[in-house]
Parts: sequence; structure tokens; C-alpha cells
Amino acid sequence: MPGPMFSARSEESSLAASDVGLTAVSDLAVAAVEQIRKGMRDRETALPAGRPGQVDDVVAAVLAGGILPDRGRGGRDWPELLRGFVAGIVDLTADTVAANLQAPVLAIAAVADFAAGVTGQSVDAWESGPSGIALERELIAALWNLLGHSGGDGVLTPGSTQSNLLALLLAREQSSLGASFENGIGPTRRRPRILASELAHLSIQRAAGVLGLGQDAVIPVPIDAENRMLVGAAADRIAGLAEDEFPMALVGTAGTTDFGSVDPLDGLADLARSHSAWFHVDAAYGGAAMFSDRARGRFRGIERADSVSLDLHKLGWQPAPAAAMLLRDPATAIPLDCNVACVNPRDDEQAGYVGRFARTLQTTRRADALKIVATLRVLGRDGMAELVDACLDLAVHAADRISAHPRLRLVSEPQLSVVVFRYLPVADGESHVISRINAGIRRRLMRETGGSVGRVDVATPSGLPEVCLKFTFVNPYLSQSAVEDLIDMVVQAGSAEEAQG
Repeated sequence: MPGPMFSARSEESSLAASDVGLTAVSDLAVAAVEQIRKGMRDRETALPAGRPGQVDDVVAAVLAGGILPDRGRGGRDWPELLRGFVAGIVDLTADTVAANLQAPVLAIAAVADFAAGVTGQSVDAWESGPSGIALERELIAALWNLLGHSGGDGVLTPGSTQSNLLALLLAREQSSLGASFENGIGPTRRRPRILASELAHLSIQRAAGVLGLGQDAVIPVPIDAENRMLVGAAADRIAGLAEDEFPMALVGTAGTTDFGSVDPLDGLADLARSHSAWFHVDAAYGGAAMFSDRARGRFRGIERADSVSLDLHKLGWQPAPAAAMLLRDPATAIPLDCNVACVNPRDDEQAGYVGRFARTLQTTRRADALKIVATLRVLGRDGMAELVDACLDLAVHAADRISAHPRLRLVSEPQLSVVVFRYLPVADGESHVISRINAGIRRRLMRETGGSVGRVDVATPSGLPEVCLKFTFVNPYLSQSAVEDLIDMVVQAGSAEEAQG
């Protein structure tokens, strides 16, 4: 019998899960760990200091000869490529990183993610990844149990941008099923509207656009002094809809990106039910805080949502992607259902060979449940709660220090692990000048110290937004003294910006 047409030149090009390939994987992984370890030790700053283009220069130097050379460079190229990559990354474990909802990754999650990659599983069809499919089903049930509901369904997604899109797609389909009929002939032409907080994530508007509703189908609802949606204002917005409009969905946010604020979910659930609107909760950031008994009370009502978006690559410390779209009633997923002979023929499903293809917009999809399940089983509810509480404590400590500092103003008390504040110059100045100084602080920190803080543009009665700074604490191993050092760095950078004029 003739052998394979292709003869691999090296172990590096063997199949990862084969016997030869696993040896190569082990060797390459050891080399990778050493390169990452060395690269991290050699770094002086969390972000590459200097101008942004210097990173491009380093990458270009590593790629000299092109990405696709006529003749492969072999395994010797791997350490060099990785060295260039590590030189330009952000060290998410560093004490000076507090800008974004981009969390450092737990060791068990990284190794489990690696295992899923090596085995190449996909959860679209049963024969593509049977154990990955079973793990995902069990994980979805466990996540619903965390939120206080049993019997729900859902699917893992690349992130809450797609989760929100899926949820609003199902909301649209559900509203069309319940559409009123005119003279028994056909559905009336009523324009669907989505109500969401002024601080709702931009993906809500983008989802409305993708679904053909138009971004202006999203009606912003005012917020209270704690940056939470006003239920009464949402009711007023619904009452003010035109005759040809109806509230298709009401979106509550459990952890806004700007402030970490949690909308009054119980009241919103009541309002949604009273108008037969789909109730969706975007808990991309905040949902995982429910591991903590301390934080759970803030999310009362989330278990009543028709759908929930949840990201565990934020307060879950997973490699991205690790997100879920949870459905309270499995029957509402029917509009996504489809059967294709090459993926999930109906007779296969009836025989028990059921994949996850008919629960998402994706086809090929890796077994991301493995890393999440591994993490939850290794740490347990108490271990996850300890990490969440550590982040919440850091935010409280930062807020206390900011409040006591003469050059800083606390803009909002932290509800989760986000702290919003503003640098105040020594000499009183116009708001736009103070905003320019605060905007410059971020860039100066990145340029000179390799540190990073976030930015929030806060609306004002004048219509001109105030540029504010933001700490987002998602590194549970950050110390309180490191937080104090970071505050000092902000003040120093502010003084330098102020002196620059």
C-alpha cells in the first residue's frame, strides 16, 4: 500500500495529537514557556514604552524575509518569532495595568485552552467533539444555576457582542411570532424598538443595525446619580412610543463598561413583563461577580431575564473567548434551529447524535467549555468568590485614596471593580482645559512609564463631555500599595501635563 503523499520534513509539521506530534508539542511548549518567561523578566514596563510605531518596527524586524517565505524556516524560527511577540505585548499581570476589562489568565485555564487547541475539537456536530458538546451543555446549566435559575439553555460565544446580537435576534423573532393581525389577513406593520440605558454597550446599537432594525431603533433611557437606568424613565419612554411602534426588548446592564453600574434588574423585569417585551441582561462584565455572596444582591432579578450575556474572559480570568448567551426558556431558541445533512441531519439528532450547531450563528467552534469547566472545578465557588472580592476591595481602596487626594476628584463610587475619577490642576481652569490634561495623562503614562489607565467621557449639562480617568481592577493579585503607586503615577503625569501647558 502506498504511503502518504506528503512527507513531513520535521516534527514541527506533524499532526499535534499524533504520537510524534505530541512529542513536538511538548518540546515546542517548553521552548515557548522559556521564551515567555525570559521576555517577561526582561521587560521594564507593562506596555512597550516609547512611541507606538516602535512595536511595529520590532515586529517588522522579526518578520524580515516575509511571513510566507518560499522555503520554510523550520522550528528554529519559533523562538525568534515568539521573542518578538512577547516584546510587544501588554503584561496583564503588571502592577501598572488598570485600563480595560482585559483580565490576566489563570494557569489552569491556559493549560486547558492549550489542550483544547491540541486536540482540535469542534462542537458543531456530535462527531466533531462529543465530550466538548457534553461539557458545554453541563456548563450552561451550571451558569444558569449561578444566576438562580434551572432549566435554561444557551451557547458559548466569542464574546458579548455576538451574545447580544443573538439575544436580540431571538427577541425579534419572538415578537414576530406574537405580532398582532389586521383583519385576519396579515401582521400589522409595527416598528420594533429596543430600550436600553444611556450607558448600554455599543454592541446593542450595532446589533440593531445588523438585524435590519436600524441603530436608531435603540432608545436611550436616562440614568440616576448612580449611573443606573431609571425604571420610571423607561416606562415613560414606552408610553411615549408612536402608534406604529412597540417595545420589542428592554435591555438591562449588569456592570456598565464606563462605571461598573448595575441597573435595577428586578424593576426592569416587571416593566418588561407588563409590556410583553423581551428582557435581556447584558452581564458581560458584572455577571461573574455573582460568584461572590457579597455582590449577589446587586443582581436581583437577573434570573428573570429571557436572555443573559456573560463573559468569563473578564471576571473569570479565562483566555478569550470564554463567553455565553444564556436563554431562560429553551423553546425560544427554535428560530436558530436548522438541519443540514453534512452537519446535523435530523435523523442523526433523533438517534442522540446532537451537536451545538443549531444554537448559534457559528459552525466550526472550538471546545471552549473545557477551560471554563476546569477552572470552576479546580477553584470552586469559594475560590472564584475570593478572586472577585479581591478586585472589589481594590476598587474601594482606590476610591478612598482618590477621595482623600487634593489633586483628584472621585466621579462615582464603585459598584463593582471600576473607579472613575478626574485629575484637577492646581490652578482652576476651564473644563475643556482640564479634559485635555486628563486625556494627556493616559498617553503620557503609556509613553513614559508603560502603565495604563482607562478613560470615560462623562456627559455634562452643558453638552460638553468631561474627560475622566478610570481604573478597572480585574487583577485580583494586585496589592493595595501598588494601587497607591498607580495613583501617584497619575498625579505626577497630571502635574507634567499641567506644566506643559
